[in-house]
Amino acid sequence: MSQETFKETFILRTEWFKSISKLDPQDQATMLRNLFNYHIGGPIDLESFPVMLLWNIIEDTLSRNIDTYDKKLAANRENGKLGGRPSTKTNTETQINPNNHMVISPITQVEPITLSDSVSVSDSVSVSDSESVHAAEIHTPIEKLKNYSDLSLPAPGTDTAHEIYYETEICHRHGFDIETVKDIHTAWVGDRIGQMFTMQEARQNFASYCAKWKQNNRNRHGTSSNIKQLPTTSAVNSSYLK
Repeated sequence: MSQETFKETFILRTEWFKSISKLDPQDQATMLRNLFNYHIGGPIDLESFPVMLLWNIIEDTLSRNIDTYDKKLAANRENGKLGGRPSTKTNTETQINPNNHMVISPITQVEPITLSDSVSVSDSVSVSDSESVHAAEIHTPIEKLKNYSDLSLPAPGTDTAHEIYYETEICHRHGFDIETVKDIHTAWVGDRIGQMFTMQEARQNFASYCAKWKQNNRNRHGTSSNIKQLPTTSAVNSSYLK
């Protein structure tokens, strides 16, 4: 087994639990083995249809995680050759207000934080010579931050962190194809202008919006003729696991 194939760690997303928990115990064990084998170069067992269906959804995310890790590792190696990570000192500017000549506070630029980043904060952060802000006051979990609807829940295809949610909770649950979900998301954002959500609140609100969209479509057309029907987990269990 090559060193490139073997991975000491990998990301196991809690989003997958809901789908995996619906499998029977034998298929759950198969999924767990597949997750480890994928990262150590072992065989992937896809003989069970429910396992194959769920694996096809999860594998793309696993592959992207590995690519991201490899790129970051390569960047770290290049930084090491140059003497270490580039300096992260904050550039500050002091501006003078021409009207009253009062000094405006220094301007700082903070890099954006993604959901996959780990951030550690010391006991206090120095703001000026006379002020300090305790870490407890600035450390707020990202998933609890309030944002507008399009920031809390970006459109399908724009953020890989929400891909499993759209595929399992929206497409497969309601029978939508991804292009239909994009249209629904555009309408949802338009109806939620000015409203603030956490990520969890946005997902719940969008799922309810999709259910109403589907019902309204049926009321207008009698059937969901423009919706691509996909097999649900319950249908798969009844057909293949008896």
